[in-house]
Amino acid sequence: MDVLRFDRWDFLGTKVLLMLVAVVTPLVTVVLPVVTWLTGGALVWEGEVGSPAALQQPDVVALGGADLRWPGTATVSLPDADTAVWLASLLPGLVVSLTTVTVALLMSWLLRRIQRGDAFVAASVTVLRLVGLTLVVGSLVTRASSAIADASVQSSAVGTNPYVTVTLSLSAPLAFILVGLLVAAVAEAFAHGARLADDVAGLV
Repeated sequence: MDVLRFDRWDFLGTKVLLMLVAVVTPLVTVVLPVVTWLTGGALVWEGEVGSPAALQQPDVVALGGADLRWPGTATVSLPDADTAVWLASLLPGLVVSLTTVTVALLMSWLLRRIQRGDAFVAASVTVLRLVGLTLVVGSLVTRASSAIADASVQSSAVGTNPYVTVTLSLSAPLAFILVGLLVAAVAEAFAHGARLADDVAGLV
């Protein structure tokens, strides 16, 4: 198990990876789509539909030059998407970016405390609880914002159509919710450690 023991280089590498994730995620999910929008590129969106064949109905007609493909999900390309549709499509990426950056910064702070050997303090407990809360809330808000984007993009592509439905399922974010709850459980272990540290300090 010594292979999993952290030395100073492991801490440094982990911090660098966290910062890379915090930079790359907004770049990919927000900045690049905004650049595509500002340069007149087509909005390309992959979203869920009510059923795999929902957009294959005979009365579904693409509007405004939209290109629709449906290999189980609806891949929509809108060459002239309006501002409202673009903003809706950017919403999930913005939520993911905020969640990722928040978790990365909080975990970087905690790693510094762990490396210094004074992690069992009340501040660490707060940080871990914030990480858990961010993961749970962020995953749910991401799912909701994706549903909004799905509806906006598909409505722009085919207009109002009874076959175009968007479902808000909890199956996708369940893994992140579980991780968030596990982090919250680890926070309780840190809280116990902080109480023990305070008791020892009081005895000394």
